[in-house]
Amino acid sequence: MRNLRDCYWGVEGDAAAVRVARDWVKRLGGKAFPVRAARKILYHAAAFLVCPTIVTLMDESTRLLEKSGVPERISRPMLAAFVAETARNFSELGPRRALTGPVARGDWTTVKRHLAALRRFAPDVVPVYAALVEDMLRLAGRRAPPGNLHGRRSRRQDASGRRGIDEMSVNTRVT
Repeated sequence: MRNLRDCYWGVEGDAAAVRVARDWVKRLGGKAFPVRAARKILYHAAAFLVCPTIVTLMDESTRLLEKSGVPERISRPMLAAFVAETARNFSELGPRRALTGPVARGDWTTVKRHLAALRRFAPDVVPVYAALVEDMLRLAGRRAPPGNLHGRRSRRQDASGRRGIDEMSVNTRVT
């Protein structure tokens, strides 16, 4: 029951069903809001993109931290603190102002070093990293720097012809 307190509940249906649902949500101490019935699957997809994805990314980060020498007893609470602060910033500041890190700063040297290290120590993470950087670019209102992209077409090229980070050349040596 404690997990239901203060939860947000999407409700849809005819007027009588919505009244009953809102009453139950109120009794549970939650917050009800309307969801379009025809697009309820988008509501579910949105929740999926956040909850299990965060857990999966935290697991990937834990693996990378282990490879860098950080024990799991440290990495798990550390990552939980990072995510809690990030979620708080997202709620209070909005997505663009909550975005931090090398993409938000335009620090392409660090992004290249990340990619080089990932290619060497965790190549399975590179596609995820590249896709997330592309979305961060959109959110930050930035573009990958010109001159660092290969000539081949990106799998995520937008209408303006902007190519994604997965084409960024990485010539940085990792030590």
